[in-house]
Amino acid sequence: MDDVYAVGPRDTVFAAVARFQTAVAGLLGLSIVPAKLACFSFGADLDHHPGRIALGAPIGTIDPPPPPPAAIHPPADDDGRPQLAPHLMPPPLHGRGVLVAGVPIGDAHYVDTVLARIAADTESYISKTVTELRCDPHAAWTSLYYAAQHRFDFFLRHLPPAVTDAYARRLDAAVITAAASLGYAGCLDDPITRRRIRLPARMHGLGLRERAALAPIAYVACFVEAAEACVDRTSLDGAVAAGAFDVLEGLFGPGAFDAGPGAHRFAALVAPNLPRGRVPSADAFVDAWTAAANAAALSPHRGPLDHSVLQAGSDRPSDQRLQRAITSQHELAARDALDADIRALAHTDPRREAWLSTDSF
Repeated sequence: MDDVYAVGPRDTVFAAVARFQTAVAGLLGLSIVPAKLACFSFGADLDHHPGRIALGAPIGTIDPPPPPPAAIHPPADDDGRPQLAPHLMPPPLHGRGVLVAGVPIGDAHYVDTVLARIAADTESYISKTVTELRCDPHAAWTSLYYAAQHRFDFFLRHLPPAVTDAYARRLDAAVITAAASLGYAGCLDDPITRRRIRLPARMHGLGLRERAALAPIAYVACFVEAAEACVDRTSLDGAVAAGAFDVLEGLFGPGAFDAGPGAHRFAALVAPNLPRGRVPSADAFVDAWTAAANAAALSPHRGPLDHSVLQAGSDRPSDQRLQRAITSQHELAARDALDADIRALAHTDPRREAWLSTDSF
């Protein structure tokens, strides 16, 4: 058993984990190592919480100290009271958080540090891929196209664009550098060419999508799909699909994602006059949806972004992947804009000739 998360008020959570620890030992004869646990809260004080200390759970941090050997007990202080083991000592106030299914959840310093390390590892991976396969450009391109350029996409879906933008741009630059190294010097320096390679192959591009532009699309698609799965939903025939996290119904309101025209979807979540204010994730969702919609606002092509943020993700087939549908709407708009700019070039411009000659024999 691995990656179990307990979420709730601190008194409830620490007591529940302690009961779980006892149950696992009694039923399975297995021991939970408390020093390998991690806890975090955005607002509650965990530093001196007796439940945390009694459980032996450290506060999550970027580089937690190693737990002491089980046989070694912390020494007593001058008054004979046992001292906290190093892994139970409150860490610095900045850099606290935990990884939830691989996603950093914590204060800004924690999230930024984790993403910086992941981005650096991804940059190294991209560079090494091209370097190691330089003798076989076709294999290098295949690896870059199918594997390397996608390694940060998971974080684009699960963290707001404002958090991932700087790292997405770094990785965009790394992918361009890698792709350019497989061609002639300066082959991707031209702005028109750079825009063209961002288009999918079916639109006569190279399929090297810009991750900074993909970030708001990926985030809103993940947000919508996750929200729909959290609370109960009623179909047109009256069948109820149970939500996986129905405690969030208070945020969305009853029946938010029911089938039919009466569903209010995100209206309650993004309402600006909530008694306790709008939750940060709602602000991030509104900002990302607005950014994605603005990028395709002048396009005649219809798609999910035609809806306001209140009805985000509505009226789509049940088997439609929302991220793919929004990306397609974006790419059609980008293709049309690029086509107009290329056709405005001089007739003898090789970029115009190459674009208009595509699929011609």
